[in-house]
Amino acid sequence: MTAGIRTSGRASRVVNDVLRATCEELDARGYADLTVEAVAARAGVNKTTIYRRWPTKSELIASAITQYFDQSQDFPDTGALSSDLKQYVKLVTERIRNPLSRGVIVTLNQGVDPALAPLAMALDARACEGRADIIRRAVERGELPPGTDCALVGELFFASLFKKLITPGEKLSRRDIDTVIDIVIAGAKAVALPETAKRRVKASENT
Repeated sequence: MTAGIRTSGRASRVVNDVLRATCEELDARGYADLTVEAVAARAGVNKTTIYRRWPTKSELIASAITQYFDQSQDFPDTGALSSDLKQYVKLVTERIRNPLSRGVIVTLNQGVDPALAPLAMALDARACEGRADIIRRAVERGELPPGTDCALVGELFFASLFKKLITPGEKLSRRDIDTVIDIVIAGAKAVALPETAKRRVKASENT
């Protein structure tokens, strides 16, 4: 990790260069073939410089992910569920095309290093909550009924598209995205409406 390292001057530049090179090497070579020597060459530093700060490959990659994998901007709030979901797919697609995050996504998704599991789980939990927030806002706006399982709807939407997003050679068309959005929204309404109707009947009986 980068804790205890000065965050200004040459030390900061070295840290940034090494972590950026790590992400680029993950994209170029994959986790299994990534070496400290290759990262050092790409960053223009001596490999001992890397080992002093990050004694293991897992620590180096974890720091790189923490530095360059910020998901905070991935969860739009456009004021409408359909456009929120379309914008979310657009942002995730851009992230997957970015060499600083593409290799990270594949590495985390493959679960190739048990030492990275806690970080992967934390990032996944954050992403799941962000997607649930998109659905939750739709419920608050009245686009989906009260009682909608926001976390489940968010994951059904994303799982329907994610495999195609990360599979080389696969293309996700606008029609694919629109179709999935229509199905997920219609399904969420169909499942939640019976419970909503029951509450309305009960409320009317009590008036």
